Amino acid sequence: MNDEQLKSVQMVRGEGVTRLPDEIATSVGHIAHQFALLEGILKDCIYELVGVSGTVGRIAIGTARAEDQVSKIEDLMTHLGYAFDPPLSDFKKQVAKAEQLRDSIIHGHWAKDPETGELLLLELTGKWDIGAKSPRVTKRMYPAGRPKKNEDLIEIRANITAAAKSAWIMHKRLQTLLDKSPSPRAPDRPIGDQSESKPPDPPTPSQG
Repeated sequence: MNDEQLKSVQMVRGEGVTRLPDEIATSVGHIAHQFALLEGILKDCIYELVGVSGTVGRIAIGTARAEDQVSKIEDLMTHLGYAFDPPLSDFKKQVAKAEQLRDSIIHGHWAKDPETGELLLLELTGKWDIGAKSPRVTKRMYPAGRPKKNEDLIEIRANITAAAKSAWIMHKRLQTLLDKSPSPRAPDRPIGDQSESKPPDPPTPSQG
């Protein structure tokens, strides 16, 4: 990469932050909490569609990224013969955005600008746009530092809270659908098969 291209890459050589300001730390905690609520609602939807308790679901089903959980909900509803009107496509985009915002904060690296003392959140994903014919230059190579104030974190929290509220509304709609419309799911075995109620076959007499 030549000198001219390097000028367009604002690499941050800030000092690592070992303790965040209290108001920033509080907002980070609120973001983590709101996203955990969102994840919990999505998991409950999956458990109810599968027909297992929360304990069994946590043990057997495990967890996945929030956007993938919405895809599971869509797939399960399709498999079981249910449909939402409107569909969950917009909700999935909202969850994906909330997840991206949450990840940027919870997994972010904080630094302090050595010249201004401003608090920076380092971006370590993505790449720099330095020209179509230029070599690939990623932010893992040259991190981007974005100033972050508490007002920014409050806005992120509001976005995640909105997604959690949408999830709660979707959950209530799903519960109503399950209560009013029993699943047309096909039986696991032929209806005429009564093998579970048959007595066991008598033991075969010994030949010796």
